[in-house]
Amino acid sequence: MTSISDIQASIRSLPADDYAELRAWMSELDWNRWDDQIDADATSGSLDFLIDEADSSKQQGSLSAL
Repeated sequence: MTSISDIQASIRSLPADDYAELRAWMSELDWNRWDDQIDADATSGSLDFLIDEADSSKQQGSLSAL
């Protein structure tokens, strides 16, 4: 297995175009993992409290859009 320091050294030595491509790929990967985590949290019910808070605010007339 390649060590983190080896990966970091390889990244530092990339040409600018390859580095930009890697950054774009990493960003997309990060967002996809974030989306997967949100989906898992929603499926498990971990985010239900947000719906409850919004419903409560709506009933109290204090719900506002940003």
